[in-house]
Amino acid sequence: MTAITSDCTVARYLALRLAELGITHLFGVPGNHLGPFLTTLRAEGDIEWVGTPTEGGAGQAADAYARVHGIGAAAVTYSVGAFNLLNACGGAYVERIPLVAVNASPPYEQWQNYRAIGMLTSHMSPRSESNLDVYRQVTVDAQVISNPGLAPGQIDAALTACLSERRPVYLEVMEDLWDEPCSGPAEPIRRRERPFSARNRPMLDRAVDTILTLIDEHPGPDGRPRPIVWAGEEVDRFRLGGQLTDLVAVTGVPFCTTVGAKAVVDEDLPQFHGVYNGAASHPDVHWIFKDWATCRIGLGAWSTSKNLGGDRYVGGDWVMAANGGVSVGTRYFPDVRLEQLLPALQDALVKAYGSGGWRPTTMPRPTPTTEPPATAPPAWSTTAPRSAPAALGPGTPNGSPMTASSTGSTTSWATRPGRTGRWSPTPRSPSSAR
Repeated sequence: MTAITSDCTVARYLALRLAELGITHLFGVPGNHLGPFLTTLRAEGDIEWVGTPTEGGAGQAADAYARVHGIGAAAVTYSVGAFNLLNACGGAYVERIPLVAVNASPPYEQWQNYRAIGMLTSHMSPRSESNLDVYRQVTVDAQVISNPGLAPGQIDAALTACLSERRPVYLEVMEDLWDEPCSGPAEPIRRRERPFSARNRPMLDRAVDTILTLIDEHPGPDGRPRPIVWAGEEVDRFRLGGQLTDLVAVTGVPFCTTVGAKAVVDEDLPQFHGVYNGAASHPDVHWIFKDWATCRIGLGAWSTSKNLGGDRYVGGDWVMAANGGVSVGTRYFPDVRLEQLLPALQDALVKAYGSGGWRPTTMPRPTPTTEPPATAPPAWSTTAPRSAPAALGPGTPNGSPMTASSTGSTTSWATRPGRTGRWSPTPRSPSSAR
């Protein structure tokens, strides 16, 4: 606990709180209203100021910093600077990036002069709420700090919201408040997750049960299930890469990622089959995802036209778990969060189908010159029933080259065992517990 001392100012309080969150670099464009804060920031020494040519660039740099470190911050001056930063902040809101936008505004005296004689000076606008109003549209909390006694509570509330909602917040501070005294930091800032209560358990269980039913209702030609996971951006945003890795490793279910989630999990995993991006996907990825798989399980993936490569909808054989809920075919389960769904789904899949169902295979991939086999390939084989070039290079689903087989008439994944395979679990009996 830090005692209330006169040497703590609004500027120092904000600098201490940003450093507490692990922020080591603050991006922005300096300006007169921001000067006192930058002076304090330099004196504290915990955060390095990184000047950028434009406020928009500062916002993009802070966004990139947050994607790597968990949270980022940008500081600008009123109106001309803040409006320049707005687009980057809006993008961070859509992409679920925790970003702190600090806007230094004209001092109280200048606002009073405007009210008295109508004089606008230095970045001012006719409406004192103009900056606040636009930032309310792209943040989860927006605060104007005009009273040093209330500043600690306002700053703490905004930063807590930023961590908890994983979206941007806005702090507007009048220039003459930076050096005003306030109480020092007390309790640490921490994320406030929504509790997983007894009310949530039945909804989670029903969602998992319905996912298993969907898998059962969409078997492959031999009656065995052929699900594939589509890992998305929220796996990265919520730092769930470890949980997703556990799920695919234990169950053996193959997976692809969205464009935005590329490389958020280990692409050397044998279950990985590339980036699915609709019609823009590599042909082998598209075949595995759309033709071999009989149902698709989106985990943290966003069903945008960008991720779907132009497709306008997902079908009834899709599961989409994102934005705090799960859609399974035409059914929707609200308030089912990804961090609870991943382990519950993993346990249910293992209980219903066993673990490690994805088995390697060396089944050849026919070329146009190959006569159709007398016996059709097993339904679980990921061997594509279409032609494939002898060498596709690093663009193949696993980043592995396609090499010609010893017969010269077929091709197969040959980099290492286990790159392709099947998901061949023990069929669930009607009485299997889910």
